[in-house]
Amino acid sequence: WFRGGAPPTTVSQPHLLERLVTKASEHRSFRFVRGGRVTDLVDEGGRIAGVRLREDGAESDETLRASLVVGADGRTSIVRRKGGFQAVDLHAPMDVAWCKLPWPDAWKGERRVQAHVAGGHLLIALPAPDGQLQLAWVLLKGTFAEVRSRGIEAWVEDMAEHVTPDLAAHLRAHGGSIQRPFLLSAATDHVTRWTRPGVLLIGDAAHTMSPVGGQGLNVALRDAVVAANHLVPVLREGGTAAALDAAAERVAAERRPEIEEIQALAAMPPRLGLRGGAVAGVLRSVLARLIQLPPVQARALRVVDKFLYGTRRVELCV
Repeated sequence: WFRGGAPPTTVSQPHLLERLVTKASEHRSFRFVRGGRVTDLVDEGGRIAGVRLREDGAESDETLRASLVVGADGRTSIVRRKGGFQAVDLHAPMDVAWCKLPWPDAWKGERRVQAHVAGGHLLIALPAPDGQLQLAWVLLKGTFAEVRSRGIEAWVEDMAEHVTPDLAAHLRAHGGSIQRPFLLSAATDHVTRWTRPGVLLIGDAAHTMSPVGGQGLNVALRDAVVAANHLVPVLREGGTAAALDAAAERVAAERRPEIEEIQALAAMPPRLGLRGGAVAGVLRSVLARLIQLPPVQARALRVVDKFLYGTRRVELCV
């Protein structure tokens, strides 16, 4: 995105995950338990030595032993909770309503992305993996229930009032065909420590990211690359408990600064874009004029680059 003028590429999460499972299954040491879930951690004298797992349809848990448990189980992480990890809540001020519409006829042949900001509203329109128009409507936390209670027509009209005329006309014409609307309750936090003996947290389990910038998946993949760089050499050498714990600490030390910087950057747009009142309105008006200036645009693109490509170089070395 913005490099070479190309818009972002969006992919289907289920298809991406299935592709990853297929590739990983080429390795004899890989085991995928479809429908399985971790129910607890195996604690042996203060060190985590594996997990307890319940397979889909099973009546009891089984124990999977491991030299190191990597918790990559998302924003509702069982590994985080059972491991006693503490988190700092950064209090995301917004929720995100997601929905789809047909791709506008006027945009055929384009992969256009638009973002629109107004008092209490931020709407992002982008191509969905299935060729439709994906809308992310960012609202002040707790306000969506009132908006939805006024009915779909009022909801669509609220969105249409804050976008370009061509997109507004498309919303009004196709509002009745909105597909699969759902509300994502936004959360932003990070654990105070990513590791404890026998455990490493990565991805949303370690740091739930703001939806602003859509960078959660990107930084999670970067966590995985850095984890591989530090853990694989240790495992190849036999992987003693002390060596694995030290490698996990190095992963956390390398990744934490980027995560904290991106979380700080992601907090700025909602503070201004979703704030009501005359002062915020004046600031938005001033910024809208400033963003037309080439030096300001260049600065803004550097910030966007940090969302999309990170704040430091990450490369797989193993």
